[in-house]
Amino acid sequence: MKHDALAPTASRYAAYGAVLFGWLLLLPHIAKIGGVDAFRDGAIVEWFQFIVVLAAAGLFAVAAYRLPQWRQLLSVLAMFALIAAVREQDALLDRTVPWMLGWKGPALACLIVGLIAAVRDLPRFGAQLEPFARTNGFAILWTGAFAVICAAQMIGHGDLLRIITADAYDADAKRVVEEAFESFGYLLLLAGTVETLVHLPHMAPSPIWRRGLNESPLAAHESPEVDEPRESLSKPRLRRRDTESTRA
Repeated sequence: MKHDALAPTASRYAAYGAVLFGWLLLLPHIAKIGGVDAFRDGAIVEWFQFIVVLAAAGLFAVAAYRLPQWRQLLSVLAMFALIAAVREQDALLDRTVPWMLGWKGPALACLIVGLIAAVRDLPRFGAQLEPFARTNGFAILWTGAFAVICAAQMIGHGDLLRIITADAYDADAKRVVEEAFESFGYLLLLAGTVETLVHLPHMAPSPIWRRGLNESPLAAHESPEVDEPRESLSKPRLRRRDTESTRA
């Protein structure tokens, strides 16, 4: 983008890479000190994931307050990040939330709020989503979400580890792999959050969606049919006939 020089962009991506690489280097030391217990529910790795995704939700919420032109989109992103934070504290919420709802109760409430924020003014939400989907922040957020939702679950819960390890398969090793993938994905989500908040203040929502859902974007560019030019072309012919009749 025009506002973004090469040096700041390179610095940000170097910082993202350094944080991701540093966390991967730190994981073996965490495993040595705490063992597999460090990767269980309520342990240090899960609390780290909770803090990271909660920070992303907080940044989105603050940006939604300060950027009214992007408030609807940022509110939806904040709600989905908050759902991930709730999911990371499922063991705690299952013990504390009444009526047998557990963590699903707060997560469902966040989901409902996010959907209401999206559909209450769908044209405006589309006007904000369309340019955001072309940014680097969206790409990083999408990659992080894929790592958390798909990669971690498919590798951690799938048959890949069973096939590779065969008789040496260990459920604790599966947990470590799954939590490592999830923490990596959450750090990508935080990086995508920062990248999003760098670009959005310098952008504007798309004007196409503002015309409404039922109106075609091409309709505004089509000129209405006007009959006046045809009448103006016919008038000289009538005058010519009148002059010929007077001459006769």
